[in-house]
Amino acid sequence: MMFMIKKSLREDMRIAIFYIDGKNHISNRYIKVLKIGQHDILAYCYFRNKVRKFKIENILSAELKRSKVS
Repeated sequence: MMFMIKKSLREDMRIAIFYIDGKNHISNRYIKVLKIGQHDILAYCYFRNKVRKFKIENILSAELKRSKVS
């Protein structure tokens, strides 16, 4: 999974993730990774329309989307 996240940053591609929040709610998000930290990812979230932090341990799956982000 980290391979996909790193590739999305390197190739400036959108990524789809399934994410579980602190209240155990699972959501499907489309994000543009801006920075990868040791424990979290800084990304633009297209669902919330703003920059958000996502805990790496809470990302359940990740899939690259072929269209590059503009």
